[in-house]
Amino acid sequence: KKSRKVLEEFFADCQWKPDWERTEIRGEKVYMVPELPEKLNGIHFLRNGLYMGELKKDRFEPAHALALWLQNATRVHRISVLSKEMAAYLHGETIPSNQRGWCLVMADDYSIGWGKGDGNCLKNHYPKGLRR
Repeated sequence: KKSRKVLEEFFADCQWKPDWERTEIRGEKVYMVPELPEKLNGIHFLRNGLYMGELKKDRFEPAHALALWLQNATRVHRISVLSKEMAAYLHGETIPSNQRGWCLVMADDYSIGWGKGDGNCLKNHYPKGLRR
């Protein structure tokens, strides 16, 4: 399937291999669902599991929840918690970076969100509702 190929490319880029048996695509949304005990089958849940992102046209846009869940990735932009760069990122501004493509932004050793780099700067994908 085309959507699975798009996901495989994104995760190969991140060098992370999701458990495909637990990966579900519902419409355009992608989830990693937990293994449920037999007695819970058939129960409706508000959340299907970890929301990994959304398939848009021929690309995958990773969710903020996935960034918080990941502990590392191939492309990482690390910033110091006390830096001006950190304040700019949390404010929703672009930050200088030589990264290209989706990049996990980490404050010291904690993943805090996504950025998308063009080789010169990192476009901020920190959720608007969380910006300061």
